[in-house]
Order: sequence, then C-alpha cells, then structure tokens
Amino acid sequence: FPVTIGDVSKRFLRHLNKSGAKFTAQNIPIELSWKEEFETEIESIRRERQIKGWSRVKKENLINGNWI
Repeated sequence: FPVTIGDVSKRFLRHLNKSGAKFTAQNIPIELSWKEEFETEIESIRRERQIKGWSRVKKENLINGNWI
C-alpha cells in the first residue's frame, strides 16, 4: 500500500491492531507485500485507489516484480 514517507510502519501497526479499515480489521495482514513512497498524502491515496481497482493477478505481478 502506498503511503507518504515515514508512514509505513505506523499504518501497518494500525492494521495489526485492528484500528485500520474495516476490511483489514477483519483480515489481519501477515506481512507487508508492497511499498511505494510519495511526497504527499494525495499522491499516495491516488496510487492506492488505482491499485485497489486492479485484478488480483495484476497486483500479484506487481508484488512479484513481473511488471511490464
């Protein structure tokens, strides 16, 4: 999940503590699969929304580095 610089650990901990989004509160993440850093929160939210719209296969390809 894209985040602004310095936010990765805090956001992941919120998800582990079930204080993140409803989905992650019910489906606790095991590990961080992908990380991108952005200068602004707006940029990170845009990217997150883009990736959320992708198919599972496309997301897995991104995570595994099989990106064209």
